[in-house]
Amino acid sequence: MEILNYWVMPGIEHRREFDEDYVQALIVTAEHVFGIDDLRARTRRREVCELRQLCIYILRQRTRLTTTAIGRIFALDHASVTHSVQMAERLLEVDRAYQRRYKWFVDRSAMEVEEGIKN
Repeated sequence: MEILNYWVMPGIEHRREFDEDYVQALIVTAEHVFGIDDLRARTRRREVCELRQLCIYILRQRTRLTTTAIGRIFALDHASVTHSVQMAERLLEVDRAYQRRYKWFVDRSAMEVEEGIKN
């Protein structure tokens, strides 16, 4: 019988310990890859909101950060973070264009995030 870490969610390879460098590298990479000036800006521009939603989803799935902690990073409350995660999950289930953007971003950013942490 395999003993599972209670932090590990089904389908997710691992969940990082909270690492400020990882969070910062993810945000900087997202801004660089998509040409966004400030992902944390309080704007409702679609491209910024969708990218913020992707980053929130990735942080929730791949770190041990709570919704409150993620909210502090993006100046959102925990309910907004939960809503972003739920919307990302729904879109990943049904929207192929969103799935492609998510996969492309995850693939493209994985190496850049790791490089950013090392430097």
